[in-house]
Amino acid sequence: MGFGPLIALLHCLGAIVSVWVLTGRTGYSGWHGLPVRIILISPEWFVVTLAKAFVWEAVLAFWLFNGKPPSRWGVPHDSRSGRIVRGHPVEETAGG
Repeated sequence: MGFGPLIALLHCLGAIVSVWVLTGRTGYSGWHGLPVRIILISPEWFVVTLAKAFVWEAVLAFWLFNGKPPSRWGVPHDSRSGRIVRGHPVEETAGG
């Protein structure tokens, strides 16, 4: 395998991990997947997450440089729909 295909493979794997991490930071489980209804009722979060996954290297550098700031996306405690919105940071747990 040449250097170019290896870089492309690592970028794709990084994008998959990035979506998993960004989903987990909003309060949903990366292990159980994201329900389609959440994607449909939170299209702005979905588009931003895909964009961040595409440029995950820059997002990771920003995240590490700023000391792992909490996600600005989350589900409000009084939400009845489970919609992910901006401006509701998820509290970090002791293990996260």
